[in-house]
Amino acid sequence: MILLKLYVIIVTINYFVVKNEGRKTSFTHIRRIFCTTDGEIPPRKENEVKRLQLFFPVFLVTVFLAIPTNADRTKFNTSLRFLKHMREKVAVEPKIKGPELAIARADHVVATVNFDHVLSDAEIEEYSRLGVSFYDINGTVARTGSIYPVKIPWSMLDVIAGRKEVLRLEGSWKPAVYPLLDVSAPEIKADTTWRHTDPLGNPLTGTGTIIADFDTGIDVFHPSFFFADGDTVDWIDVDGFGAFDPGYDAVDLNDNDVADAGELLDYFDGWIYDPALVWGPSSPNNQGNGYQTYWDWLFNDANGNGSREFGTGAGYTESDPTFGEPLFIPLDDNGNGELDVGEKLVTLHTSKILGTLNEFEIERVRGTDLIDSDPDAHGHGTAVSGILAGGTVDQHIFTGIAPEAEILMGYFFSGNPISLLIPWARDRGANAMLYEFGGFVWEYLDGSSLEEQLISDENDSIMQITPSGNLGRGNKHAIAPVPGSGSVMLRISVPTYGGESILHFYNTTLWRTTEGDLTFRLRSPLGSEIILEGSVSSVDGYYVWFDKSTSTRGTCAFSLYVSNDVNPNCLGTWEFSVDNNTASEIEIISNVADNLSSWAGGAEWLDYATDQNNVTWPATADSAFVNGSYSTRGFEGYGGVGGGSIPPGEISAFSGRGVRIDGKHLLDICSPGN
Repeated sequence: MILLKLYVIIVTINYFVVKNEGRKTSFTHIRRIFCTTDGEIPPRKENEVKRLQLFFPVFLVTVFLAIPTNADRTKFNTSLRFLKHMREKVAVEPKIKGPELAIARADHVVATVNFDHVLSDAEIEEYSRLGVSFYDINGTVARTGSIYPVKIPWSMLDVIAGRKEVLRLEGSWKPAVYPLLDVSAPEIKADTTWRHTDPLGNPLTGTGTIIADFDTGIDVFHPSFFFADGDTVDWIDVDGFGAFDPGYDAVDLNDNDVADAGELLDYFDGWIYDPALVWGPSSPNNQGNGYQTYWDWLFNDANGNGSREFGTGAGYTESDPTFGEPLFIPLDDNGNGELDVGEKLVTLHTSKILGTLNEFEIERVRGTDLIDSDPDAHGHGTAVSGILAGGTVDQHIFTGIAPEAEILMGYFFSGNPISLLIPWARDRGANAMLYEFGGFVWEYLDGSSLEEQLISDENDSIMQITPSGNLGRGNKHAIAPVPGSGSVMLRISVPTYGGESILHFYNTTLWRTTEGDLTFRLRSPLGSEIILEGSVSSVDGYYVWFDKSTSTRGTCAFSLYVSNDVNPNCLGTWEFSVDNNTASEIEIISNVADNLSSWAGGAEWLDYATDQNNVTWPATADSAFVNGSYSTRGFEGYGGVGGGSIPPGEISAFSGRGVRIDGKHLLDICSPGN
């Protein structure tokens, strides 16, 4: 590219320089353009000559800077190459749709950068002058080894990538990463473990342990996430019926044996999403059947409006226990599931949530501003946190595996990269880090990405738990042999999903030989076929982008993006063909995803789909505790109980399993599922 710039400059100069005798410089020639026959410049032309002489060097510099310096593309991951392409093309070819459009149009890109050494303060200052923003954790630049999370202005991306100390840049945006999908405590014997103690005499309930969950977020107001460390109080049987009457009886907050104003006691229902119908004949289950001590939650309905008030919008602050109207759990001494006269209540008080890292890298800390944490719009992180550490031992059916542990919640789906979440959780004292998401396109799935390397490095000192993914549930994963000097064709079915039309889909095909060994073709539902090489970018009015690359570990990847462009959608059957240019058979692994579905449905393979060797990123890291799922009740689907083919004790149909593309075995353990 530098040679091209020099060439442009030379051509530009030659435009002005006429190689005749007496015309030795460009400016001499310029003057001759304006000269009269006697060699003099008329006074009226003199100003024009001076302006042109001043303009000429500016023009050359402008031409020089206008030609972008394309850094070594192998330093970028597929995501970053795609976003860069989108940014450059979208002004003239507005064919790319989806949330990635906003990322490409932003002033900067969030990336993870691997330098060849730990940066000095002077180097960080130098990069800052170039517009690079580093993340700060307690006054220290966030990093793990020489890997840093950063924000880079798009205008400086090539400049940064061109520096010799920059080894790798990976965009943190991923095209298709999804949250991973109870009575689990008895099944893994957690409840019996709680009866044992550690060498210091503390019960094994998670006391002193901090668990970081990187997920969709957490509901900081949910009663499951408060310790029962408040006062023990009485309740007052106001009507004298000898049983708890919600909305009429009272909690004796001031211990005067009188039901004063503002002491009304009520409850809200604890019910569960129960598609396996474990708890009864319908789902959701256990709704509207009266107060049960081990299912429901008591609260002080101070204003008597029949619902619990909480949060800053209701006038509560960080210093208020449970951030709202007080919550209680009963001491059900006789275990009959009812709140009897004489049984006491324990006030929930301190949050189990130590801190949250929210959208825009905003940290909220217990005791300061945890009450202002972002809500969990998806709900997945809240549910997972409940399994980890929710509830109170012996007092509630919804009690997690380590109910005395504390939680750090990193909002991964709000744009916080792994390279930031790891040093944040490490700095906050995490004893374990859990990655509750998985991806299977635009990744090499061989442990070579910076995120996988970070997880492996961190696992040396802090346990890294990576679920194996749910890629077995649908037909988004295929393995096929491509015969020597032959080809294989895999059809992609793109139907409507949830009543909506799919507008774009993604694909990645992996193999372990060399890039040039395979050639790819695509036939649209409208009938035309293209060879996916060179600058081809459309077929039958669909927009096509593709990328071929090789990881540092020798895994070849062909990544594909297809958008509807001028068509109303991408619906129909696509034919994806792979041609083998060698005489030997080559095995390919190919995954497909789209803009609407997640683990199943939507764009799926009609050929060669399999549930084998389907562990997803980032569980493909070299070193991590990889967790799958086993069947506990034979439940297979999402619409009811399936007697089915997954007997209890066998690995779940949806669970990731098998070896990595390079043959490394990944799965370490399976937990209760189905």
